[in-house]
Amino acid sequence: MDDNYISEIVEEAKLGKKHAFKELCDINLKKIYNLAYRILLTPEDAIKVTSETFIEAWENLKFLRSD
Repeated sequence: MDDNYISEIVEEAKLGKKHAFKELCDINLKKIYNLAYRILLTPEDAIKVTSETFIEAWENLKFLRSD
């Protein structure tokens, strides 16, 4: 994925554009779920942590760096 593309999506998401945040979620969903699963060892817990991660990301989007 192109770094400029990611930076543009981050900036759009910070402006409140939900489609941009969804794109960021789509890009990172598998990585975050896999990491959570490797740590927690249960699909249910990994799903819960992944969901909580994206909720927290949405709530703290203003602090997200473009890089």
